[in-house]
Amino acid sequence: MLVPVYVAAIALVVTGLAKFRDPVPTALALNLVKFPSRRPWVWGLAAVEVVVGVGFLVHPSPVTTGALGILYLSFTVFLCLAMRAGASCGCIGGSDHPPGRLHVALDLAAAVAGFAAALAR
Repeated sequence: MLVPVYVAAIALVVTGLAKFRDPVPTALALNLVKFPSRRPWVWGLAAVEVVVGVGFLVHPSPVTTGALGILYLSFTVFLCLAMRAGASCGCIGGSDHPPGRLHVALDLAAAVAGFAAALAR
């Protein structure tokens, strides 16, 4: 049951590091949905992603799996807003991926996996 959560945690670390390397695509996506979009905000989001992902990988616990679930649920909401605004997802730094239903479904599945793992422990 924890395998999807490990995959989601690794994805958090990868996407967080990508946002540190190139915050512009994420800033543009955030701006299009009327969220704070300055570089410090993007770097703050990136830091949260990396901390939660590494935190789970180092010490899987109800707190870290719950935090992972909260992040992915937030991403799901953001993706829905981004789809409506015609924005990219801003997930992987330099790439410009328009969000789609599959992306929303994967983020929602990661959120559910995180919450389920948190409750199961």
